[in-house]
Amino acid sequence: MVPFAGSFAWINHRLMRHGYVAVMTHPEQSLYLFLILVGDRNGVSFYRQEKICDLLGLDAHRVQMCKGGVAGRFILGTANPEGQRNLALPACSDRARILPSRSRWIMGRPHMQVRTLGRTGIQVSIFGFGCMRLPTTGTPDQIDEPAATKLLHDAIDAGVNYLDTAWYYHPKVFGQRGFSESFLGRALSGARRDKIYLATKMPQSWVKSRADMDCFLEDQLQHLKTDHVDFYLLHGIDGNAWDRLRDLGVREFLDSARQRGLIRFPAFSFHGDRDDFPRIIDGYDQWALAQIQYNYVDTQWQAGLSGLRYAADKGLGVVVMEPLKGGHLADLAPPVLRLLFSYRNEGWTPAEWALRFVWNEPGVSLLLSGMSNAAQLAENLRIANSAHANGLSTEQLNVCEAARDALWATIKADCTNCGYCQPCPHGVQIPKILDAYYAAALWSTTNDWITGYGLIAGTPDQCTQCGECENACPQKLPIRRLLKEATIHFGAR
Repeated sequence: MVPFAGSFAWINHRLMRHGYVAVMTHPEQSLYLFLILVGDRNGVSFYRQEKICDLLGLDAHRVQMCKGGVAGRFILGTANPEGQRNLALPACSDRARILPSRSRWIMGRPHMQVRTLGRTGIQVSIFGFGCMRLPTTGTPDQIDEPAATKLLHDAIDAGVNYLDTAWYYHPKVFGQRGFSESFLGRALSGARRDKIYLATKMPQSWVKSRADMDCFLEDQLQHLKTDHVDFYLLHGIDGNAWDRLRDLGVREFLDSARQRGLIRFPAFSFHGDRDDFPRIIDGYDQWALAQIQYNYVDTQWQAGLSGLRYAADKGLGVVVMEPLKGGHLADLAPPVLRLLFSYRNEGWTPAEWALRFVWNEPGVSLLLSGMSNAAQLAENLRIANSAHANGLSTEQLNVCEAARDALWATIKADCTNCGYCQPCPHGVQIPKILDAYYAAALWSTTNDWITGYGLIAGTPDQCTQCGECENACPQKLPIRRLLKEATIHFGAR
């Protein structure tokens, strides 16, 4: 037999699309293919030899397939340079182990772990690319296309196969159509569209009729330059929004869009009261996934841990947003967290503690990371290679709980910098003010060099108490009260 000449990345892509993952054994024989084929998307049945070979474009008569080691798992291989097949187990079982969450190994190095997305059976990378915080050259609408395209392509080539965007993302004026979808339409042209699962969202606050739903979806497909999206989410709904959309016929719209092949799976993202979450899940039997905010600080916030497990028990995939709480659990982590983690011997960064906490929950299908530079992507890839469900010890979970308590003791303004409150009609730069107030509380200071407050143009004394910001805030923050507190703390200017 001759060495297999195909790309390992291509092989894994082909297998992933059919619910399989591959583990390469004997990485020193890098010119030869040794794969373990893990169970199909239900984790029960297995392809026959001919089916696997057909999937990879191989001649079934030119490969060797043998069963051994672990019942139901097969090894596909070619001859090594010396002509020996070297396919028998357990001789290579120590090199060919199945890793948690069905990891893939490519060219002998860890690549990207996958998990099953609820009852869809789809295998998704355990972290997805959130397209809300792409690199820009200035304002949010000015996406740095060369940098953003390279970042996106690097993520896909590294095994990230879930992309999340929305009608609103990267707007010139918040609340209006953004430029994220049109950017993705250009960046995903060609073969890369077939390598990923694409999710976008209905701008439900703009929907006033059943006809609006069709119009928005058609517009989004045009901007994305695709004939379908894999996941179509109702964006940021709470109980009231769900009731309104249900009465407008959103369930019928989703059923129709699926029948026409415009969307594969209906879903929703949630920003509401905990009691409304199970009611929304139970209100439609075709939900594929729920997207919720979850991190070690927000276990009781909005859907929370109880909602996460409720959704998973109902067969829904669970996609987590804000795992780093807008950076406050990562690069912007306060000194108290850094000090707490510094006493540990794991050597993990604050971001790694936060991401591992989310991935520790078995019901989490994937988490979204809004990356804006290569360093963030590299760190996410590194952590994703080794974070597993139920991988944290009781002691490590207690550390996360202590970090949560320490953070809550200092938080004054729990803002994630999503920007939904911008622009303020009166020019108040709300996220910057709340960040400064947050920093002032952490450091017990009003020093402009530390808080940055003195550099803010639109200060809280310009607030007229109109309340538009609070209606837009997904965190339901009492922004008007916080602005008053910030004025008292820093003094009117």
